[in-house]
Amino acid sequence: SMVVAAYGSGKSIAAGASALLVENAPESAVTLRRIAKRLENAEPAAAEVYSRLDSGARGVVIVLEGAAEVSADALREAAEAKLGRLHMKKGVSRSDPVAVLDAIAAKCRSSKRDRIAIIWDEFGRHLEALAASGRAAELSSVQQIAEWVVRQDTPDATFTILLHQGFFHYAGSLSQAVRNDWRKVEGRFSQIRFADDSKEMHQLIGWVVQQTRPDSLKLPAEKAFLTAAEQARKLGFFGGFTKAQELAETLRAAYPMAPAVLHMLPRLTARLAQNE
Repeated sequence: SMVVAAYGSGKSIAAGASALLVENAPESAVTLRRIAKRLENAEPAAAEVYSRLDSGARGVVIVLEGAAEVSADALREAAEAKLGRLHMKKGVSRSDPVAVLDAIAAKCRSSKRDRIAIIWDEFGRHLEALAASGRAAELSSVQQIAEWVVRQDTPDATFTILLHQGFFHYAGSLSQAVRNDWRKVEGRFSQIRFADDSKEMHQLIGWVVQQTRPDSLKLPAEKAFLTAAEQARKLGFFGGFTKAQELAETLRAAYPMAPAVLHMLPRLTARLAQNE
């Protein structure tokens, strides 16, 4: 997964809470139960939190941050800090990401760990470093990690990168051929965007308004929201929505917030968070 969101939007906090849940260490139980309690009324996944806590299942989280000179080396060092020395197969390089990942999986199986979560925070700095130092081709190791995760069966594995902008914000100085290669790597990731005019951000705001507005407030007819959605799309608002009906449902959730205010609010908060 590729999570794209502005500074201050909570990417690292969300990843940190998820990491605690994957590892499921006994000393984290109190914190995780508090998180699950807060999620109960907002997210059905809270039940999964309780289920994992009660199961006693343990996983391992490998965290990378910022620019890494050699991705495989950084991955191996982070894994060995958690699991101890990895035993590599004979004849394979310790700088081969797939070989490192195979060794991590073997170590997890022997220690009865059911999940591997690889989280790379501030991944944009890694892209910047590759572009600035003429090492853009090294992004292929990230593609190898992504492809390995998809193929991995036991234990389950995930690979999440956190960025402030999409890949091509960092690729301005690169040749078209390299940009095409980066596009292929980007295509290996499912995108979760909470940035500026993303659909998810507007839906989140709508949900919050819907939960907090008084029950006595009378809403306009459904047709009024559909008309407003069509007008907003004609004006170039809400670029993340491809269907007027879906936008109409979000406008209804956000009522009485005006469509133009709903459109601008994520942009304003993103600028505020970044400038702070």
